[in-house]
Amino acid sequence: MKPRILLLLALAIVLQACGGTPKKAAVAAAEPGLAKDGHFRVSLTWLTELKAETYLQAKLRFSVPSGAAVTEVKDLKFDPWMPSMGHGTVTDEQTLTLEAGQADTILVDRVYFIMGGAWDVRLDATVNGQADSATLSVEVP
Repeated sequence: MKPRILLLLALAIVLQACGGTPKKAAVAAAEPGLAKDGHFRVSLTWLTELKAETYLQAKLRFSVPSGAAVTEVKDLKFDPWMPSMGHGTVTDEQTLTLEAGQADTILVDRVYFIMGGAWDVRLDATVNGQADSATLSVEVP
């Protein structure tokens, strides 16, 4: 009788550890960054759980320090770079899409971090006719 009770108890513990409600993907955001020459600010929000070795989706929102409306974002380059290792990651499959009806918001699909750690997302963009660059720090678990 004792082995049967122990087996049932062990089974209950295993089921409790594996069960539960699935958690929603964490949405993380990097600190907003001011472009190097001050022509724009940009915020980065991860729309999928931030982790290595999987394709992710992010949202970039641009603003200008004067408070004027952002009417155009073009020539955007989204380049993840790992300073401690001296390398970046594959960007060939990324797609950059203007969010419908939002001149200041870009969706970035198929972002891929090849490993966890401290990364910089280096951005080049022309916002309202002013070319500039910004770097946002990201910690990938």
